[in-house]
Amino acid sequence: MRILLIVLLTGMLGITACSTTDPGKTVGVATRAYERAIRWGNIEAAERFRREPDPRWTPEVRKRLETIRVTSYQVLFSTIEPDEQHMSQTVRIKYYVDADIVERTLRDQQRWEYDPEVKQWYIVSDLPLFP
Repeated sequence: MRILLIVLLTGMLGITACSTTDPGKTVGVATRAYERAIRWGNIEAAERFRREPDPRWTPEVRKRLETIRVTSYQVLFSTIEPDEQHMSQTVRIKYYVDADIVERTLRDQQRWEYDPEVKQWYIVSDLPLFP
């Protein structure tokens, strides 16, 4: 019962945060949802944060990305510009490939833009390829 209440309250908070039109308040919702998509290896969900598909994500790259397991996603630095329509974020992602036991680290420089017409944040920088 307690877990159901927590899930219900979390969902209500998410809906409330998404219903606001203030981009400065919704950027956190967007970046956390993107983080979850990357952490759980949900390629399609991560790609929905772009206006257009990343042309570098060929079928071969997509197949390789299915073998990536993210172990850590840490925001190192984040800044929203005064216009509240642009945001930069630096993230450290730790991951490993299924066939390898070596944990690797990459630094992802993200650039986000807010579209006031659809009231949504989009990542405009390249999605990570996990070299």
